[in-house]
Amino acid sequence: MTIGDDLQQAAREKRIRLSWLVVMLKDCQPKSAELNFKVNGQIQSPDCYQFESRQPESIIITLNDPPMYRGTNTVTIGLKSGSRPGGLIQSIDLNVDYGSPDDRRSTENSKVSNLRPVMGRQ
Repeated sequence: MTIGDDLQQAAREKRIRLSWLVVMLKDCQPKSAELNFKVNGQIQSPDCYQFESRQPESIIITLNDPPMYRGTNTVTIGLKSGSRPGGLIQSIDLNVDYGSPDDRRSTENSKVSNLRPVMGRQ
């Protein structure tokens, strides 16, 4: 998955309210403990993501604040040995909720937000 925005910089600048990665699996019913789930090589343990079973035999996995960055990112999903084989990855979506400039202004120091750009030669 290729990301165009510098998510780390946007987070430092408080331009991102929330980000989450949603993976939909089809035709499988593993338990969360049976999954091998990695984002950019970082193992995601079951206590880090939400695991929701839906019928017929589909699963939604939601990971808040995934470790993703600008450029090429990898999402790896597999089953641990001994799990029932089968299933498809139906979709992988990264969602980013950017705050508006008005949201950022309301949280800034009022003294700083009243500063104006310097006009003229620098």
